Amino acid sequence: MGWLIAAAVAAAVLLLPIVVSVHVYLDAAQKKLFFGVYILRAVKLLGGYAAPAPGGIALHLTRRRAVLLPYGEMLAAGKKFKLARGFSVADAAFVLEVGRAEQPALAIIAAAAARIAACIGAAYLRARTRSGGLHADVLLRMGEDSFKASGRILIAFNIAVLLAAAAKLLLRKMMQGGKRQGASQTLKGERT
Repeated sequence: MGWLIAAAVAAAVLLLPIVVSVHVYLDAAQKKLFFGVYILRAVKLLGGYAAPAPGGIALHLTRRRAVLLPYGEMLAAGKKFKLARGFSVADAAFVLEVGRAEQPALAIIAAAAARIAACIGAAYLRARTRSGGLHADVLLRMGEDSFKASGRILIAFNIAVLLAAAAKLLLRKMMQGGKRQGASQTLKGERT
């Protein structure tokens, strides 16, 4: 009977969804993107801010620790990085605040464009995930310069998907290592 309970607990741990909440806040005047990553909306996993730096983006994780992400590596990583099918966006909500003191018409155009983009994003998310959605609001600030955005994205996954993605990545690395080793042996064989 004890093994049955242990198997049920293991299956629950592997298959029950885990929700990770990503909170972001962009302030264009400060040129910073603040972020926080929470598990189950309660336990903070990671937080800090990103700011432009010479040659890349500086990711400040603590007051004394920052990591530089070079632009070239970020572009190359974007081509290699693909989300596993088990990761899904459960919900997303954004608020955009725009304003122009001297040209209020530009702020109105930006607000309208943001609403159109939000509608397109919501339709795409509903069609792709068939659950959750995208909620977006736009605040128009008349008489002042402002460009701020805040948002929250809920990503759902389970441990089984995470383990499968890790195994897939490990196998891919092993296969690439084998191909390189075979290519170097072929070159050595041709030289002799």
